[in-house]
Amino acid sequence: MRTSYSIGTARRLGALLCLPNMWLATLALGFVASWQPPAQASARLAQDPSEELDTELAALLDEERSEAERLRRGGRCKEALRLVGQHLDDEPSDWRSLGIRGRVRQDLCEWAPAEADLTAAFEAARAAAAPEALVLGLDLSSLDLELGRATRALQRIGGLVGASARRDFLTGRALLEIGNHASAMEAFGEARVRMEVAYDLDTAKSVVLIDGRTGAGDAAVRIFTAFITREFGEDSFEVRRTSQSISPSAATAGAGPRIH
Repeated sequence: MRTSYSIGTARRLGALLCLPNMWLATLALGFVASWQPPAQASARLAQDPSEELDTELAALLDEERSEAERLRRGGRCKEALRLVGQHLDDEPSDWRSLGIRGRVRQDLCEWAPAEADLTAAFEAARAAAAPEALVLGLDLSSLDLELGRATRALQRIGGLVGASARRDFLTGRALLEIGNHASAMEAFGEARVRMEVAYDLDTAKSVVLIDGRTGAGDAAVRIFTAFITREFGEDSFEVRRTSQSISPSAATAGAGPRIH
């Protein structure tokens, strides 16, 4: 079979054949471009191809766990359960997904399954020395408080490693439940009380209006109520809830001091 070339192509081929140095230079450049230092080349050859796949899979799982948490916080608990359920079907020892499922079940008031999931996730995280162990331990402490186990919650919190605002809040809440009001206020912290507790005082009408919508505010209401009960007796004042916002005009008149 004969191959035909145009005149221009033939001239170019002829020029290249007459320039052996150019061929050598081209080959040398190709070698330099593909050559790697021995250490880099051996490291690339030694790398397990599955490691890259594992990294991508871990990133995908983290993304889906974040989505499950977002669904849970948005009240879409069934969708969150379905998503983490797929993870646990594939890998029952996935303690991060197990912890999310425990939180979802806690939101659904499924106390026993929630406690089982959170306990298993906490033990696995603690064994792995993972920082998530603190969050999971606090989840269990919160569950204890929901079930009226304030003493157990305090014991659990005391065994955790790490500090957080949520830890202080749950400690204060547990102390309130067992009646230790002074220690509860210390747990909440003066700075937090100043930032989160709003109140209005009308000395002329003997009325105190306290915003108890935050955790620290609720604690302040309880502690102040305990204080005036001890000082003046439980029959000397009245406590009631109100939807009024705190403002100088919010306090209302009536017989005896009142706490709103």
